[in-house]
Amino acid sequence: MVKFDLAALRVSQDLEPATRPDFGFIRIKKPNNRVFVRTFMVPTQIEKYWLLEDVEKEIYMVTPNLAIELGSDAYPACLVPYVTRDHVAGIWPVKVGRSGA
Repeated sequence: MVKFDLAALRVSQDLEPATRPDFGFIRIKKPNNRVFVRTFMVPTQIEKYWLLEDVEKEIYMVTPNLAIELGSDAYPACLVPYVTRDHVAGIWPVKVGRSGA
């Protein structure tokens, strides 16, 4: 009689390579002027989001209610995905007008 070994069927818990993205991180800022970028097709109905930039140039997404409280510090923007020739992915926050935002 062969003894059944349940441990031999167990999935390895070393999942780090499977959970780590290949690209590392995605930049959320305007690309450098000296870098060639390719943007992706933006749908006809552009989605706008309220963003806030702090003194250290970190960008935060805020709710519409908080944007009203922040006044001119918050601005509406369209988030446009891009990629460079070096395969660096990023999101370009393009400021848009406040009317209808």
